[in-house]
Amino acid sequence: MPPRTISFFSAALVLVLLALYAGLAGGMILEIYQSCSKDPTGSREEIGGFSEGYKIVLTTVAGLVSALVVAKLSVSTTNDPQELSVIQFKTRAARIMNNAIVVVYLAVWAVVGLAALIFGVVLYDRAIQTINDLGTTWLGVAVAAGYAYFNLKPAQP
Repeated sequence: MPPRTISFFSAALVLVLLALYAGLAGGMILEIYQSCSKDPTGSREEIGGFSEGYKIVLTTVAGLVSALVVAKLSVSTTNDPQELSVIQFKTRAARIMNNAIVVVYLAVWAVVGLAALIFGVVLYDRAIQTINDLGTTWLGVAVAAGYAYFNLKPAQP
């Protein structure tokens, strides 16, 4: 298969997974917001209505999305953002498309993860356990990705 075709399908798969991640997590976060904002006391009870399959797909896709972020950031350097690209074309248009995909991917991952952290951990820690887990996991992965990208190493005692 030609490299352009492989790159196209790889980018399409990455974006489909990202859309699935954002849609599923966004649905749960929206449910938390709508349910808990109606209760002025800030309900801390488990919100139902999501099937186990929904939760399993969300956690699996979230793991895949986060793994891609960490994998890409850990092999990149802060001096060369082009290394983050998904599609490997040599034309100017392709490089613009690469950068757009990377920026969208990282931005959606960061926004959804931060929303899960805020709504699932900070504000409503017992509303939906899956979002609580997603938020705490995202925080750990975000710290690890930052350390990897900026090549930071913890101080040795």
